[in-house]
Amino acid sequence: MFKIIAVYSTLVFILCLCLGCEKSKEIKEKVIEPKCISSQSNCFIKSASGDFSLLFNQEPVITETPFNISLISQTKNTIKNISAHMEGKNMFMGKVPLFFQQALVNTKEQKQHYIADTMLGSCSEEKMRWVIYFKITLEDPNGESLIEHFTVEFDSLRF
Repeated sequence: MFKIIAVYSTLVFILCLCLGCEKSKEIKEKVIEPKCISSQSNCFIKSASGDFSLLFNQEPVITETPFNISLISQTKNTIKNISAHMEGKNMFMGKVPLFFQQALVNTKEQKQHYIADTMLGSCSEEKMRWVIYFKITLEDPNGESLIEHFTVEFDSLRF
């Protein structure tokens, strides 16, 4: 009698294990074209050393949800360094550093494309205003260093 119970128990256990496992669902990444979002203070920055575009891959920007920011430079100068961080404008939540990496983009135009992956923390406010501070070090064709400073503001919604 004990052997029959043991065999049935083992079969039920194995059956439960098999039913508990399901095929893994494939997660397909959606390639979302970066765009200017409606809450941005400016999308295109004109400076003495060239033009810059700042684009987001998500609208609206939701806290606690990863998103990326694209910085596109249309200049004859070479970007040597990008130093950037975000701060809350209506509530200080510390500095969120942004680490831009050069992206490989097939284009005929002379553009330098950089992307930063980031995420925002949530706060008590439903809508939060953020400021991105940029310091971009460039090198002109003559080897001279140039520094550009600018800011861009945008809104996020609480998750």
